[in-house]
Amino acid sequence: MRDDATAPEKSKRAKTGSAPMPDFGSWMDSGNHALEGWVQSNSSMMKSSFELAQEMLSFSQARLHANIDAWNALTACRSPDDLAACQKSFAEQATAQYLDEASRLATRMMSLMSGAAVLFR
Repeated sequence: MRDDATAPEKSKRAKTGSAPMPDFGSWMDSGNHALEGWVQSNSSMMKSSFELAQEMLSFSQARLHANIDAWNALTACRSPDDLAACQKSFAEQATAQYLDEASRLATRMMSLMSGAAVLFR
């Protein structure tokens, strides 16, 4: 289609919104591509979120068992020195486990976010 309009007429058409529309097919292809990226990104996020939740649940369960074991060990103490040593050991182990878990969760979160972002691009 040939456009014989002069520059002022083209400018007037652009201001009123009657300018020629871009190719609808390429516009739809861009939309489909963006939608596919969004779907893949969400799928990756859901899978990774599920794995993250499983990790947290597993850690919580392990810590519950460790706490029960610690209470049992505390009840078995027969002197103040035993009690202090048992409590110190429990605190050191719990702190190390929580720090390790926090590091693991942070790494998983970074992986989750970067993986989803790569798929969306």
